[in-house]
Parts: sequence; C-alpha cells; structure tokens
Amino acid sequence: WEASDLCSPSVSVALVGVESSEPDDAAGMGDGATTGDIQGAEVGTADEAVLLRAERDARGRGRTYELIYRATDAAGNAAPAMGTVTVPDNLGQGPEPLLMRLEPAGGTNALRMYWPAVVGARAYDVISGDLSALRVENSQTILGTVKVLARGTTETTIVEPANSPIPPPGRAFFYLIQYRTETGASGYGTESAPWPRVPASCEGGCPPP
Repeated sequence: WEASDLCSPSVSVALVGVESSEPDDAAGMGDGATTGDIQGAEVGTADEAVLLRAERDARGRGRTYELIYRATDAAGNAAPAMGTVTVPDNLGQGPEPLLMRLEPAGGTNALRMYWPAVVGARAYDVISGDLSALRVENSQTILGTVKVLARGTTETTIVEPANSPIPPPGRAFFYLIQYRTETGASGYGTESAPWPRVPASCEGGCPPP
C-alpha cells in the first residue's frame, strides 16, 4: 500500500481486518480440511505481510479474501481502501473480482463506497436504485430507473452526499458497480445474480454497456 496527503506531512495506515468469502474449514473435504487460512494479520497496525492459504471449496466458484485498510492524516481525517486476493476454482476462472463495501461517511445520511482496483480496468460506473423496482424480464433483471453516482471515474471510492434520501421503513436501496476495459464493460451482474442486471433508464443517461 501507499498513502499520502497534500496537506499532512505524515499519514498513518492500519489494517482494519481480513475477511474470507468461505469459512475457515467448510463442511466435507472439498477445501482441504484445514484451519488457520488467515494468519499473521495484526489488526490495528500497518501490517502488509498477511498469510493467506491458497485454498478454496471445490463446490464453489472460487474464494475471495478482502483486506481492509484505513489511512489517517495528522488532522484525523480517515479514508478506507480495500484489496482482494482471489483463489480461482480453475485457472482463468475465479470469483467476482469487483466487490464493493459501504460505510457511513461522517455526515448525516452520507455514505462512502469503495472497491478494489481491477487489473485492466480503465474506469468504473456506480449506480443506485430502489429494490422494489426490480423485475425479471426476458432472462434479465431489470433494475428500474437508477441514479448514476459515478460515471467513468478512475477513483476507487466515492461519497454519496449527506443530503441524499434514505429509504422509508420497509424499503431498501441497492448499489451496483461495473468496470470498463478497452473491450467493453463488465456489466452490473455478479456471481450471485442468475441473470444480467440492466437499468430500465438512468437519470442523465446510462453509462455504456
């Protein structure tokens, strides 16, 4: 990792945590029947030497480890970042490379979103919408009208403004991200989605597919 600040001469970095998409020892013998797949993670320190076992459940599509760090400047301003390590099920085929995390950003209703950099990605698009608008149509998940929070950004974090609406009781908003390469966009589907996720319309126009 590298961290810097334009105004602060020093920036401290701390490991917040390490998470795995699969349990330490899944039921059965499909993942090697070992424990301690994450070792040497010194949370709260600038740890950059975490040991991760190259092991995955043979019944799944691959395993993803998430390493969360937080950088803090001399004034106490902090920003998170995430890196991922993937263990593919087969060579060339692995788990979803793009995972997004959300957390409060300090202001009322403010929300910070961040994700790991994807090798080969030139830009990212982030959208949000109302979960109640989702419907399945012609082997696609139609997302309804969505709000474009980031269009072609090269950053790996954005903050939704503090004055953004919050869902009323019994409702929920969703947040999705896609990355763009020289040959096209990844789309908003993930390994948990049975069909491609397609916006019905976007405020201000939809990012290119």
